[in-house]
Amino acid sequence: MSEVVVVRVPGGHDITTATIADRVSALQELLSSQRELVFLLTDVSRETFLNFFAASDAPCAVALLDTGLSDALLGPLIELYQPRVIIAPEGRALPAAAGEARESGVPGVLVRDVPPCEVHPDLAVLLTTSGSTGSPKFVRLSQQNIDHNTEAIVASLRISDRDVTPTMLPLHYSFGMSIANTYRQAGAQLVLTQKSVIEPGFWQECGELKVTSLSGVPSTYAMLKRLDFAAKLLPQVPSLTTLTQAGGKLAPELIQEFSETMHARGGLLYVMYGQTEAAPRLTCLPGEELPARLGSVGTALKDGTIEILDAAGTVGPVGTVGEIRYRGPNVMMGYAERPADLLEGDVFGDELLTGDLGYLDDEGFLFITGRTKRIAKISGMRVSLDEIEQKIDKAGQVAAVAHPSGDGVVVFCDWNDEAFFKAETRRVLRELKLPPKTLTLRYLAEIPTLANGKLDYKGLEAELAGEGSR
Repeated sequence: MSEVVVVRVPGGHDITTATIADRVSALQELLSSQRELVFLLTDVSRETFLNFFAASDAPCAVALLDTGLSDALLGPLIELYQPRVIIAPEGRALPAAAGEARESGVPGVLVRDVPPCEVHPDLAVLLTTSGSTGSPKFVRLSQQNIDHNTEAIVASLRISDRDVTPTMLPLHYSFGMSIANTYRQAGAQLVLTQKSVIEPGFWQECGELKVTSLSGVPSTYAMLKRLDFAAKLLPQVPSLTTLTQAGGKLAPELIQEFSETMHARGGLLYVMYGQTEAAPRLTCLPGEELPARLGSVGTALKDGTIEILDAAGTVGPVGTVGEIRYRGPNVMMGYAERPADLLEGDVFGDELLTGDLGYLDDEGFLFITGRTKRIAKISGMRVSLDEIEQKIDKAGQVAAVAHPSGDGVVVFCDWNDEAFFKAETRRVLRELKLPPKTLTLRYLAEIPTLANGKLDYKGLEAELAGEGSR
């Protein structure tokens, strides 16, 4: 088989099918005879992508973690799961909890003197369940889950071996992992970049490398609008014909604007909906359906089905608003909160209650209306509102609710201390690795409660929504 470039690395040292095969062989010599857990701390570097593809092929069960995770969060994860092999970018020292770790001779791969952490033979990838990647709770994905979703996305987005896209999203984020997998599966090319879309060099590089597709979360598109994407950025990349969006709800007016911009040059914007638990995409709205289906996230991917459950848990008729239930071969095996969970098989049976509310039209197109779970999506990252509450150094009662804009959280506090609010906001944003201005602490003399004494989150959400309409 001829050698194929999988990741273009500007300046040389591309990642090819041959370099991946060599790294697979090197890793296999280090891994135990049985399938074992490997921690991979990810950044946007050549070695990270090479080690990710090699670990996927080795094969082993790879827990993808942000290399920027603080030692205070990473240390307990290592202590709990005791991975024997940890792969880290150059210069990333391990926390003291890791103990002694020797260099293996394979770049970035460290080996600890502990027994291998055994896993179920089907387990392939572990992803964290929220933006705070220090949580011990992982989503357990099998290779079958990933392969089915990868093939379905390649088909839905029509990715071919002629496509080129930059590495804009991290591998530890399910959307970023999915992009890497789909482009490799299609024989297309990833372009390694550490530049941001706000840097002029990013657009110059995209033009020179003939990038055909860009992917982003809602905050990406908000930034591109501010930068005048249509007039100033897009003309620099004549080859760009596809935009894809996932990771949270994008405002309909932005969907329409970017769709019209791409249509004007013969291109398309694809809107997708997903969850990490689904490896990670559930639906796709073809670009041709815009603007007629504005507000929809599309239909279920190949081999998947979507149903809407009413309050009684039964499937409702067309147009009924209820919880979204997805069935498909990409649904995770289950969760893991302790090492013993890694040995479990599939406990979900291809069925996922998403915790999101929505309805189907008469042609099966899904429209999302809200959430049943206390989860917010901030710049594409899922963040537990309960976890944010727990992180606040409380002087009283707090209540965290998602901002109706869809990309922020407001924490109501029943004590008034502006200096504390500013300092605490900075600390929590830093610990959760969230963008600036996506968290606000606000004084409220009395936080409303329900008759049962629980916090009235719905009332607080309604108050925020009312403010936005004034």
